Amino acid sequence: MNSEKLHNRIEDIMHEKIRTKLLAIKWLGNLGAHFNAESLDKDDILYAFAMIQSILEELYSTHEKDLDIKAKEINTKHENKGKK
Repeated sequence: MNSEKLHNRIEDIMHEKIRTKLLAIKWLGNLGAHFNAESLDKDDILYAFAMIQSILEELYSTHEKDLDIKAKEINTKHENKGKK
């Protein structure tokens, strides 16, 4: 297991959107684990879940990639027609 602190490992992530969300989730997790229950409210927990979902979609969803591929195919098809 990596002995480097979680915060430092998150800071090393190149993808800014994911890094930002993971840091927010880390802070919320620390509040929930190390302080009283009043430190977090229901909205904090719901936002954490929404951020996790967003990260997973960013990493594993093919929808956006499929749209990028289709857009390139359409552009190539129509650019080639214009050259004839």
